[in-house]
Amino acid sequence: APFSSPSSSSSSSSAPPPSLSAPRVAPPPSLSEVRSGSAASGQPTTFAPPPTMYAGQPAPASNPLSFHFGNAPGAGAQPPVGGAPGMGGALPPAAPVSSPTVYTSYPRPTHAHPVSDRHPRYQTRQMGAPPPSSAVPFVTIDEGNCGPRYIRSSFYRIPKERSQIQQIGLPLGMLIQPLADPQPNESIVPVTQAPLGGPVRCGRCSGYLNAFDEFIDGGRKYKCFLCSHTNDVPDYYFSPLQLGNQRADLTQRPELCLGSVEYAVGDKFIFRPPQPLALIFAIDVSVQAIRMGLVKLVCKSLKVTIEHLSADFPIHFGIATFDHSVHLYDLHEKRQSAHMLVVSDLEEPFIPSGQVDGHLVVPLTAHSRQLALDLLDKIPQMFEEQTSVSSCFGGAVQLLDKILEHRGGKIVCFQTHMPTIGVGALKPRTNSAPAAASSSSAAGQKEFNMDLLKPQSNFYEKVSQDLCNHKIGFNLFVVTGAYVDLATLSELTTRTGGHLHYYINSDLSRDAVKLHNEIHSHFHRTTGYDAIMRVRTSSGLSVSNYIGNFDRKMHDLEVGQVDSFTNFSVELEYESASLDDRLSQGIQMALLYTTTRGERRLRIHTFAIGISTVIPDVFRSVDVETVVALIARQSYNDLTSKKLNQIQANVLNLCVKPLVTYRKNATSSDSTKLLLPDSLKVLPLYLLSLMKFRTLRSREVFEDMIYYKGLVTHSFSPLETVQFIYPRMFALHTLPHEAGKPHPEDSAVILPPWNGLSIEFIPQGVFLFDDGVQLLLIVGSEASAEVLNQLFGSDLSAFDLGRWLSAPPSELASSVVSIIRSIQFTGPLYKRLRILHQRESTDSFIIASLMTEDKQNFLNHDYKSFLSLL
Repeated sequence: APFSSPSSSSSSSSAPPPSLSAPRVAPPPSLSEVRSGSAASGQPTTFAPPPTMYAGQPAPASNPLSFHFGNAPGAGAQPPVGGAPGMGGALPPAAPVSSPTVYTSYPRPTHAHPVSDRHPRYQTRQMGAPPPSSAVPFVTIDEGNCGPRYIRSSFYRIPKERSQIQQIGLPLGMLIQPLADPQPNESIVPVTQAPLGGPVRCGRCSGYLNAFDEFIDGGRKYKCFLCSHTNDVPDYYFSPLQLGNQRADLTQRPELCLGSVEYAVGDKFIFRPPQPLALIFAIDVSVQAIRMGLVKLVCKSLKVTIEHLSADFPIHFGIATFDHSVHLYDLHEKRQSAHMLVVSDLEEPFIPSGQVDGHLVVPLTAHSRQLALDLLDKIPQMFEEQTSVSSCFGGAVQLLDKILEHRGGKIVCFQTHMPTIGVGALKPRTNSAPAAASSSSAAGQKEFNMDLLKPQSNFYEKVSQDLCNHKIGFNLFVVTGAYVDLATLSELTTRTGGHLHYYINSDLSRDAVKLHNEIHSHFHRTTGYDAIMRVRTSSGLSVSNYIGNFDRKMHDLEVGQVDSFTNFSVELEYESASLDDRLSQGIQMALLYTTTRGERRLRIHTFAIGISTVIPDVFRSVDVETVVALIARQSYNDLTSKKLNQIQANVLNLCVKPLVTYRKNATSSDSTKLLLPDSLKVLPLYLLSLMKFRTLRSREVFEDMIYYKGLVTHSFSPLETVQFIYPRMFALHTLPHEAGKPHPEDSAVILPPWNGLSIEFIPQGVFLFDDGVQLLLIVGSEASAEVLNQLFGSDLSAFDLGRWLSAPPSELASSVVSIIRSIQFTGPLYKRLRILHQRESTDSFIIASLMTEDKQNFLNHDYKSFLSLL
């Protein structure tokens, strides 16, 4: 059935890569397979309108692309309340919500995975109903409104009056992850061929035709959902209206049935001939990189990954190295081995004419693959006697930009220390702020100099601008034990849509697996390049700010690369004192990009927010995860312009103000208890943790770590941000029977409930701590010998972590290992596992610093006293 796409398999990025020493195995689904259709079939998912939706056959009851209104999937589609996709009109009422709750205990997240045979279904036409927590598996049923995988909003109902949203005090905005991978049992975004002139658009606001537009005048006109302008329907798109004002071809048009759709577009959207993705790997071969073993490890990881790429993997690639000069490698098909070209003039780097395509950047073929594998074997030997301590990183980036400037692509660079020579050379900076004694800082303790979070020169800003203009994404792996000035170097990643991977005080015998997995991920995640994004809003709302890794050009966001982990936050504001008399406001995101196979695509997500005049209803529609993510991003942005105590005061105010407004509008008048809506019951806990977050601590002295921690909150999804601020901790000594077992619906590992982050829980147990960056196995000082024997099967003094992971000694240990394995490969970063023993003084100090519900010397509030303060 042309409109019945197969369900998506789990995200390719979550699959573990081949081991460094493993025999050859079939690779995970390539990014092109995941991007264009079913990984199992390998065929692109396209849409060509057939005579009927299922070509004469009845629609399968469980078809993931069927849309239902008010009934569970498979129960048959029923007409919606007040309208259907493609015909505009009134929207369904909000789902029933619970009454206000008076809390006498301490609310904590309870994100336990459901153990029923079916995950919860979230039907997107439930106007005003926020989605389930992103920490809990659920299946999105796209009924014309974009699902939360792609757009997650802080509010799902907003007040009509601007003064009311100001009284509530929470940020109005959303996080957009346009190429997010769907979860198992969810449909992928269908691809349809756009007409020659492009998709149908509004003549006033240029919004694209969507499921909320209303067809009138017998189908000859339609009313734009965003701006209410009446447009003529093009002749080629005309379809008569049937009973109920539904188009006769409604089920054949995904853009009229779904909130997310993608078009294959033609010349109108092509600014230069699209080509398959080009990748260049640049490796630091200075003496520091050689001595720490980075060069050997990177070459080995690249070799293993390239070996496992399928023969039709649609990329061109190149390899470069650099120390005090840049070394390029000619991989032309007529050569029997790679030929090195040395570029020593770093002020005005020069590339011989005709030496790029087919030489320095080559398609992946059997011959070029073998040349690359041989070269990667030789590079560690070629620089084994290296004596150069210099790094011409800036000149190398400029040269790689010249190589890709006419085609765009992606650069993945490995660096060990600060650039020291040539253009872009940097100087060490130190925290020179004077000592201060205050309530937030002990006497004589230096306050952090926030100027260190600003670039020390504009060189890399200019280079990043060139990279973005040439449609090149820059990705940086920094493996170091010293200060490298990430605030300056990261300009290359934050402006081009790239990613920064930071390994501080790295021991490559410990971090080898993490580095290998994150290199592998860059090959196998859904990826596009040469991307432009624009967000349009209904009349009455406008975009006030964007936050993310991009280069802003007027109303457009441009990035060199975009992938399944790329996300942007959008902050909204009211244009006038009151919204128009309508039932909902609309937001539409359009992303124009090129796939790895060189196909130009336009992905559109259309999202509707309900409007209410009842303040408690607005509160019940809040998505606390998105709220916290938006607050964290804005707090990080404020670091270079405000003092830490001002930022912490702002965060506290963002917690107090909505609670005051809710109390004024709630039915209870009991002033002795904290009154919270269910949707915000954990907001105080999350914001308390944010104020204790390392980025906002006044005593943090390592400049690069502050910057990296903030950058992570800047780019994580809502779930990843919340986990980073308030990590999840699982009690392994009281593991439920079903935890660690595969779920009957999709075989995903069932996770146990979260545990509170307080030191009072630690001594008697064993816990798994996950902050989205690392995993910690915490062993309490009074954990019973029986539990330890069940879990580890040996004396902890002689415990071998690697052997334990590969051969768990008991059923309990096997369940724990399954949980660890399922967590390690989720998200953009591989989570390395380490063990902390509470009995050891150093580990005990680390454990205590992670317990954000307890008092800590830089913020003298535990969770209980903070709730009392509120």
